[in-house]
Order: sequence, then structure tokens, then C-alpha cells
Amino acid sequence: MLTPAHRWSPGIALIFCLCSLLSCNASIPRSAYTDYTRAVQLYMKGENKEALVRFEKLHRVYPRFTESSLFYGRALFYSEQYSEAAHCLEKVLQNTVNIDSAKILARCYLRLGETAKAEAVVIGAMKYSSEDPELLYLTARCRIASDDTEEALALLTAACTLMERQIEIPLELAALYSSYGLDTEAGRLVDQYLNILEEGHPLRRSMERLNTTLHEKKKARPETDGPKNSFLN
Repeated sequence: MLTPAHRWSPGIALIFCLCSLLSCNASIPRSAYTDYTRAVQLYMKGENKEALVRFEKLHRVYPRFTESSLFYGRALFYSEQYSEAAHCLEKVLQNTVNIDSAKILARCYLRLGETAKAEAVVIGAMKYSSEDPELLYLTARCRIASDDTEEALALLTAACTLMERQIEIPLELAALYSSYGLDTEAGRLVDQYLNILEEGHPLRRSMERLNTTLHEKKKARPETDGPKNSFLN
């Protein structure tokens, strides 16, 4: 089983909580938001059992507390409680649109062998995000389960093409990390993508140039802050 750290970084979890607090539902008491934040903290520290107990109570007492219920559904999925996760997410997604949670629900159905339900969820999500490579991948999974390998191959090829284009995102993120002196984080991203980019990939030279810059900064030990640069030019 994956640990929480493999799924959300502490920074992402904090942003998740802050967004929830900024969009507070007036019908949800502040104490519930406090309990929610605490449950997220426990989950991120690996204290899954206590976190799930808190999430379950929030879900039961405040069924309209969407942010908490969505997190609860994800936590159940990554705890391999697929039926419970599906039941939770089904109810919440009836009244809200959340692409990431729809992906989790589709994965629940696939794990439970309910391919038709998984495909219905993915098709619904693609109305809002038709070029999401993960949704294309999940559709391919459904096609494979239905023995439609030709369509699955076409979908996987399209998903790979879209993912290659999105490498611009981690490249810019690495450059941003570097501009603020966060060279360890920048280097981690650069190493990760240099290992998977083929020699002829159009962004490989940009990634290599950034890697050279990071090594030069390490040798020179410059100040930790500096101007923001784009390495896509």
C-alpha cells in the first residue's frame, strides 16, 4: 500500500486545506473545518486509522461538507477500501464537479470489476476536460477490460502525446525553483525527466541546459534568490 507521502506532498495538502477554508460553506461550523484540517494532518503523517475515523464522522454529520467528503473518498481509495470509497464519492459527485475525484471513482470501479460504471464516470469527466491524459488512460483501461485492444492502443498513444506536451510544466517549475534558490527541488525534477526523455525530444535540450545551470550554481554557491528565468527559449 502506498504511503500518504506518495500521494500528496505536505505543500499540496496545505493548499487543499487553505482552499477549503477560503471557500467555507456558511452552513458548516468552524469547528468542522478545524477537525478537517486535523484529519488531513493526521493522514499526511501516516496515522490513517485515526484520520479515517475523523473523516467518516465529518462525512456523516456534515454530508454537504464537500471538501472533506472528497478527501475522505480519496483516503479510502488509497487505503484499498474501494467499495466504501466508491459509495462516498458517488454521493458527493452527484452535486459537484471534481475531475480528480471522478478519476478516483473510476479507478474504484475498475478495481471492483465494474467497467461500465467506470467508463460512464470517465465519459462524464471528459465533457469538462477532454484532453486530460489520465482520463484517456482510464478510458483505455476500460476498453482493455472490454477486449477492445485497438481502441485502447489509440487512446494510450493519444495520452502519451499529451503527456509529452505537459513536460513543459515541470520544466518551468524546476526553473522557478531554481530562481528562488531551491536547487535541490529543481535538481530532483530535472533528474527525473532527463531519465525519461528520449534524446530527440524537443524539450531535452532545455532540460539539459537547466541541469548545467544548476551544476554551475552549485559550484559557485551563489545567493539563494535571483531573477525568474524561463529555460524554454
